[in-house]
Formats: sequence, C-alpha cells, structure tokens
Amino acid sequence: MRVTAYIRQKETSKNDLDSRASVYFRVRDKGLDVKCASELQINPNHWSQERQGYKSRVNLVDEDTRTIFDSQVK
Repeated sequence: MRVTAYIRQKETSKNDLDSRASVYFRVRDKGLDVKCASELQINPNHWSQERQGYKSRVNLVDEDTRTIFDSQVK
C-alpha cells in the first residue's frame, strides 16, 4: 500500500501569504486507487511535493506549527 499527499496547485503570486490549498491524500494498493481531501490546508508557496509537507526553508511559519502539520500529514 502506498499513500501520498499532494495539493491541487492554485495560481498564486510569489509573495501571496493568504492563499490556502487543501491537502489531498491518494491511497494505492493493487487495483485500488482512492483520492480524498483532508481538512489540512497550507499556503501553496510553502508546500514541498518531495517532503509532502512544509518546505524546509519557510521562515514565515514557526517550528511548532510546521512540526505539527508535517506529523499530521505523515
């Protein structure tokens, strides 16, 4: 079974701090492929597809918030 997290990319400017995108999860196992939205939201400029969470260099979000969010995604 493989689970991945992703966002549907919204068009945002580089300096946009107010936009939010929902985090979606995709579960794949043999013939099963399920996608669903979660209640988690993140600014698209702060999302890292490789880490499936906050980018490591985002300084606008405190470390506690980043850690909590990343653990909820995992």
